[in-house]
Amino acid sequence: MENIKELKKNLRKSINKLHYEVSSDDLAEFSQIASEKIIKDCKEYITADTVYAFVSFGKEIDTSHIIKDALDRGKRLLLPRVTKEGMVFKEVADLNNLIRSDYGILEPAGTLPDIWEDGFMLVPGVVFGRDLYRIGHGAGYYDKFLAETEKNIYKAGFCYNFQIIDKVPAEEHDIRIDAIYSNGETII
Repeated sequence: MENIKELKKNLRKSINKLHYEVSSDDLAEFSQIASEKIIKDCKEYITADTVYAFVSFGKEIDTSHIIKDALDRGKRLLLPRVTKEGMVFKEVADLNNLIRSDYGILEPAGTLPDIWEDGFMLVPGVVFGRDLYRIGHGAGYYDKFLAETEKNIYKAGFCYNFQIIDKVPAEEHDIRIDAIYSNGETII
């Protein structure tokens, strides 16, 4: 078990380093390409009434195109909020109602009810495997949330192509996603 944790830590470190070797202009272009694949070609996204997304942070792939598209199409947009108990999703109709969390990430403000319903989810991560497992930032928020929900949520990893490797070391609690969308590969 400890060996897998060490492997994940090393993979996170090596992939995170790659973010800084690519220009900001290239990252923006890669984000646009990956977003268009979901917006134009992903039937699970197109037909979903509810979209679980995340607001990009740091050098993460930019989710703003998909967030804007979901709102423009009248989809129910849900964004995560980290609490002491874990992660919950709150409905957002206006991006001006986001606040910066203790981690520096934009989250829904206020006391909106937690939402759990069927839909399409953009899943963040640091490393994605062609085996459809992923390595997140290490806190396990998404794996815990997805393990607890009984809803039918289509889980789409969203990343730059350089974040994809053949196989990710997975532990028992790791949740397999349904697809990966990047500026290069689409894995279903």
